This record gives sequence, structure tokens and C-alpha cells, in this order.
Amino acid sequence: MLDEQEAKAQLIAELRESQRKLSTLLANLPGMVYRRANNARGAIESVSDGCASVTGYRSSDLIHGAGGAYADLIHPEDQPRVRTTIEKALDESEMLEDGLQALRQAYAETRRLIAGVRSPILEQSGLEAALADLASSARKRSSRTVDFQSELQCNRLPPVLENAIYRIAQESLNNACQHSRSKKVLMTLVQDGDVIRLEVRDWGRGFDPAAVRQGMLGLEGIRERARLLDGTAVIDSQRRQGTTVRVTLPLPASVAARGCRLAGALRDGGPAR
Repeated sequence: MLDEQEAKAQLIAELRESQRKLSTLLANLPGMVYRRANNARGAIESVSDGCASVTGYRSSDLIHGAGGAYADLIHPEDQPRVRTTIEKALDESEMLEDGLQALRQAYAETRRLIAGVRSPILEQSGLEAALADLASSARKRSSRTVDFQSELQCNRLPPVLENAIYRIAQESLNNACQHSRSKKVLMTLVQDGDVIRLEVRDWGRGFDPAAVRQGMLGLEGIRERARLLDGTAVIDSQRRQGTTVRVTLPLPASVAARGCRLAGALRDGGPAR
């Protein structure tokens, strides 16, 4: 319930900020921005203050006032051409809106799928425990040193964020253990103000990122998960110099401002040497 209230408060604050920015933009735009009824007369429903310099009318005169009909502001000979131009623009706007709506639906579905599959230990015990378990499992499977260090300040994060970090860490560890031939792998998780940083590093054979063919699902998946949460993913690698995957994700404002407990450093297996 608390998370829902915080989310609602955040949305209200964001809406108010958007309205403030829109009002500032309209007040400083050259020319005139307006909204009118979609009929022949076109009663003006809202208009920016720039209308005074364009029409000679104040905004209060145009909105439902004596000069409030859009048609009255257009010379009779120009009205057919203006009407045709407006209709064409509206048609193009509807096509654009249809495309944007399809994109929004695809984005929402992708986020739902990313959040839909959660590890039991992640669900029950949280992100630190889940990443420690990943490191322990990778160490047992590969017989190499795999360490995990955490400086996470929050007991729990939003599920979609926890799941994204977990899947990115899982893919990065798998790549390091299967391909790097490194004797050690270090995974670190740090909360720094309003961002979370995950880093998975090995000291193995490395590779040339520019030479990796497009469509490699592992690396693409890491980048895509970060992008969907407005974060960044950088894969830094050189031959015989090892590989580092660095992912930075923003924390929701409600989480960053919550005042989470200071967890200190959690180490699984001790620091890499």
C-alpha cells in the first residue's frame, strides 16, 4: 500500500511539473498556440498569450468571447485553404498517434515480460541474497574464484528493477565463466545516491566488442534491459586484458528518498586478489 501511495504521489508531482513546464513554454513561445473546437466555426477553447501580437486580441477576448470563433480570424478567401491544411495535418497526426500507441503497448509488454519471471530466492530474500547465490553457484560450477561485494543501502527495490539487475548479473556471470578462461571473476553492486551500479569483471582473454556480430542475444539482452529502465550498459573488453560489464540504472525517486538502512559491505567468498 505504501508503494502505491508513493507511486501516486510521484505521478502527481510529475504531472504538476509537466504542467508548469508547458505553461512556461507557451508563455515564451513566439506567435500563437491555440486549441479550438473541431467544427466549421471553431470556437477557441484555449490560447497562449502570444495571440495579442498576432491577432490584436487578448486571450480572454478569444476564449468564448466576442472574437472567440476561429473562422472570424481568417480572411474569407483564405478559409478553404486553411481548412484543407488543417484537415491534412489532423490526418497525419492520427497516423502518428496510432504508431506511438503501438510503440507504447510494445514497451509495456516488454517491461511486463522482463518482470514476469523471478527467481525464488530473489522473491523471498531480496537482491543481495540472490546475487550472492548466483556467485556461489557459478563458483561451484566453474571451479574458479567468483566473488560478490555489495554496498546496497536498501533492503528491497522495485521488483522490475531487482529482476533486471538479477538477469543482467546472471548473463554477465555466465559469459565470464564460459568464455573468459579467467581464474577469477568479481561482481560488485553499489548504490550511489539515486543510481545503482552493477559491475562484473574478469581478467581473462577478452575480445573485441566491435568485432562481435549483431544479434548476439546475451550482450543485446544486457543492453536492452538497461535501456528499458532508462539506464546504460557498457561492455569494456580488450584481447588478453579481460572484460568488464558496467550497468548503471536510476533509482525511482521514492526509493532514493526513502532513507534506506546502511547495509555495509556484504562479501561472498572474500575480495578477489
